[in-house]
Amino acid sequence: MGAYVNKANLREANFTISSALNTDFCEAILTGACIQDWNINSKQILLM
Repeated sequence: MGAYVNKANLREANFTISSALNTDFCEAILTGACIQDWNINSKQILLM
């Protein structure tokens, strides 16, 4: 089970050591977001 954060404004968000398995980030704004060491899998949706 994942989250749907598509089209969300996630600027400057801190995803350090986050689990984002099965999360839909389609069209989300990730400018300046920290994604160091986040846990993702092949079901991630990161399309712009």
